[in-house]
Amino acid sequence: MKKIVKTFAYLVALSVAGLVGAYIAGGGSGTAGLPAAAVDVPAAEAPATAAVAPASARTIGFEDIARILDPLPVAQRATVTADEASFKRFVEAEAALGSMLAAARANRIDENPVVVLLMRRQAERVLVDAYLRELARVNLGPDYPSVEQLRTFYADNLERFKLPERVPVWQIFWSLAEDADAAAVTAATARAAAVLKDLRAGKIAYADAAARYSEHAQSRFAGGYMGILSVTDLLPEVRAAVADLKEDAVSDVIRTGSGLHIIKRGPLLAGQQLAFEEVQAQARELLVNEAANRLRESVVAKAREQYPLSYDTTALEQWRAKLRPPPEARADGG
Repeated sequence: MKKIVKTFAYLVALSVAGLVGAYIAGGGSGTAGLPAAAVDVPAAEAPATAAVAPASARTIGFEDIARILDPLPVAQRATVTADEASFKRFVEAEAALGSMLAAARANRIDENPVVVLLMRRQAERVLVDAYLRELARVNLGPDYPSVEQLRTFYADNLERFKLPERVPVWQIFWSLAEDADAAAVTAATARAAAVLKDLRAGKIAYADAAARYSEHAQSRFAGGYMGILSVTDLLPEVRAAVADLKEDAVSDVIRTGSGLHIIKRGPLLAGQQLAFEEVQAQARELLVNEAANRLRESVVAKAREQYPLSYDTTALEQWRAKLRPPPEARADGG
């Protein structure tokens, strides 16, 4: 039971941490940085900020902060307590959150039926998540997976732990819409062809051409360098060009859905099988996630069987029609 309670507290703390983090991101003043409301919440009555007398000052003590930090992961607690400034920001954010909660209650926002429903729904989700986490803890155990299980998983999934064939790629790029008219295509192609002619004639270096002509901001001032890319991740047209190019050679002008490219490639780097020791942590994460997903599916199926909740399937379309917003209220207008 203590474990379940701590898990529940951790999940609640994560929800609070999101609000606190938004406050910190906003610089700690007013509501700057707070997320916009996800739903429309009609006011129960006019806000009472002017009418309600301010409550007497309260104090946050060591025990309050310790109680908030206790259920958080060690890494997050270490970040919060890393230095005096970080810890002060955290405490100030908690104080601001407490003041905001007091103001919301003073204005009776917590009595608004929509807000009550939203808070209850959030609590229900926290409860279900805590239940699933506890089942995973009990069924998987603290020692799952063992090294032997990890080795078996690795051996059965070698392709998942293999570096693909990669290649260093450079490009000079001109943006051109896929549905551009013939005149635009002709003009853009002529500009690219002129640059290609100068490149092959040695009148301009590739890096200089990229800096002068390329419209790809991220690579333009890096000589057109795109990085070492997986061959399978390249656009089909670019992949075909790379396959035909010799090292350091320059491609013809290539057209893709996004525009025109002049490609240069470096040496092909062969695919490589990673050793178990190199991917042990990754294998552990994959195995735990897959086991947790299977467990979740099993738990949901069993819960639906033991605690069935039925609905009239023949009425779903009628419900949908009644609940769908009118065309003028929908963002898509459809």
